[in-house]
Amino acid sequence: MKNRRVIFFHNTAAEYRIPLFQELTRLYPVTFVFTRIDLAKKIYGNDLDNDKMQKVRYIHFKRGISGFAQIWELISDNDVEGVVVPSLDSIIEIIYAYWILICAKLKGKKVFFYWEKWEAPVKFQPLKRRIKNLFHRCISYPVIHSADFCLGGGNKACEYFINNGGSKEKCDVTYNTSASPVCELTDWKEAYHIPHDKIICLYFGRIVEIKGIKYLLDAITLLPQNIRDRIWLVVAGDGPMRETYQDECSMKGIHNISWIGRIDADRRFDYFSQIDIFILPSYYYKGQVDVWGLTCLLYTSPSPRDATLS
Repeated sequence: MKNRRVIFFHNTAAEYRIPLFQELTRLYPVTFVFTRIDLAKKIYGNDLDNDKMQKVRYIHFKRGISGFAQIWELISDNDVEGVVVPSLDSIIEIIYAYWILICAKLKGKKVFFYWEKWEAPVKFQPLKRRIKNLFHRCISYPVIHSADFCLGGGNKACEYFINNGGSKEKCDVTYNTSASPVCELTDWKEAYHIPHDKIICLYFGRIVEIKGIKYLLDAITLLPQNIRDRIWLVVAGDGPMRETYQDECSMKGIHNISWIGRIDADRRFDYFSQIDIFILPSYYYKGQVDVWGLTCLLYTSPSPRDATLS
């Protein structure tokens, strides 16, 4: 497919995935179509980075009936060899995905399916989640079975494909990637009045229940007092549960903690490179899974050549 186009349909341009889109644009004749470009702001609270998106080859998607006509027109192009079907994460995305699959099959195009879906063990799934997962298996089977190749965000996603209509030979892992560009280091610990003799533990991500911050706070209260006095927890992020967890800290007597809010993506290196311990306490919240802890990929060790402390 080096010389023929691939139309990569995806729901949104989340900040952490833009570096992947940039690299694919650089290496291959890939054109992206984002069916719900505003979804990233709704979920993650960040506006689309137009400067970074200039390095991504993408087409603005039309809403309503015009969008379905646009999909047909794009896939009908003789220069297009294959399409990537979007995730089946919502009703509208399922409808788009099925229409894309139908158009591709009618036009004889190769079909690829990219999804990060996998399930928590059954014992952790309440009835509502089991029913939802059953629905997902039913609607995903035709897509997985019809695809020429399935790309999963990890081994668990590939297992899901194989268990739901895919063959082992036509499934593989496309490892998640993110970027933490080297930036100038700042003395943010002093700015937040964090004592220099403390062991810095960092949580970095959205402040939502599935991320398990509640259990992180519970774990801190179980530590012997002499250990609690030595550590300092830094919570970098924002979300709907922030005030609730801040109140819990007050009730549990957790004082060695700084809530520093959302950090700009291009400044993450500054924080990751100046901590002692990174913590990601995600768990099976109501049977949901945190499909891939992307923040685990962001740490880059500093070097004198790459960064300086200002």
